[in-house]
Amino acid sequence: MSKPENRSTRTKAIVQIGALFLSVFILSMLGISIAHYNSSLNVYLAGKRENITEYLHSIEEILQKQWHLEWSLDFLEKNSDLVKDVMYDNKYDMDNRDQLSIVAQESYVYSDDEIRALPEEEQLDVAVVLYKSLQNKLDTYGVLIDFDNMYVIDIGEENRGTIIYERAAVSERHELGYGLGNVWDYDISKHDAVKKYASGETTDIEYEIVKDNAFDGKSYYIGYLPLSMQNGKVKYALCIAYDWADYENTLRQNFEVMSIVSVAAGLIITGLLMYFVYMIVVKPLTIVSESVEKYAENKNSSEVVESVSKIHSRNEVGLLAMNISYMTEEIDSYNKEITRLATEQERVKAELEFAAKIQNSMLSKCFPESNRFELYASMDPAKEVGGDFYDFFM
Repeated sequence: MSKPENRSTRTKAIVQIGALFLSVFILSMLGISIAHYNSSLNVYLAGKRENITEYLHSIEEILQKQWHLEWSLDFLEKNSDLVKDVMYDNKYDMDNRDQLSIVAQESYVYSDDEIRALPEEEQLDVAVVLYKSLQNKLDTYGVLIDFDNMYVIDIGEENRGTIIYERAAVSERHELGYGLGNVWDYDISKHDAVKKYASGETTDIEYEIVKDNAFDGKSYYIGYLPLSMQNGKVKYALCIAYDWADYENTLRQNFEVMSIVSVAAGLIITGLLMYFVYMIVVKPLTIVSESVEKYAENKNSSEVVESVSKIHSRNEVGLLAMNISYMTEEIDSYNKEITRLATEQERVKAELEFAAKIQNSMLSKCFPESNRFELYASMDPAKEVGGDFYDFFM
């Protein structure tokens, strides 16, 4: 059997243990950090969803009192430039509306079909009055709630992304017509809620997260309130959007900090663990290993006992060291006994050989001569010597 390789080339168990613990610790902390990140994000979004739901239901109640909403949205979308050209005329002010037709002043007593039958100029008057009423209701409510953007948008297939109304909390522009007629790049692949509406899957309030929004590059959490239907699908929706990029950035920064702290803590704890493992396990085992190697070379159990006596671990390693110390002493004792027995055996063998020589020397070398007989003597003991004697005479 070949001798084990030199200690300097052996894989250190302490390094393996440290690497394993550090990997497990860092992965565990990263898992906890990710879980904390997702949990915080879900709590934030759940809170926003609750707020948005409350706001949208309140707005829904307000818009139920808005006459000819579907007709006015269609007209405003198709004639946005014309509406913006006349919306600031004095005749649309509350005090001057007696200059308008009776239909524009009291549109609530007419049906949508009756209004569609009016001349285009009268339809325009009705649309501007209704638009001012819509904006007044939404602006009044918008002042009371917390949001980053509120808008009415066409999410139908034909004119998707066309804005009818917009109120941005970060903007100083809240005048009548702000946003009317603007068209956003509303890529349906980035809007899960719009996908559901487009497929006819739902007509209820829906929510979505949009990252890198096309019209301003921000990330939003958006709630949709359907306002009108076309061919069984939602055409117009009122949206309340929250810019959650700042919160997400804060969470990401916290995640990064937690990750760095986790790595640092892992290194410190791993260092302490490696130190204690080294002192409690590796160092005693190293002493035992070196003692066994020395004993294999010089067969000196006293050196093993002296080395092992330095191990004070009260664990399996300490017990192993004590057993090895005891074993080397037993081996030495056994070797001494074997040596003593071998020496004794050699002595006895030498004495027997000497006795055999004496016994052989006792055999006669000279025998009487006779014509009647021939006489010889020999002795073959069962072992080294025999116990029989003989003599001869005439």
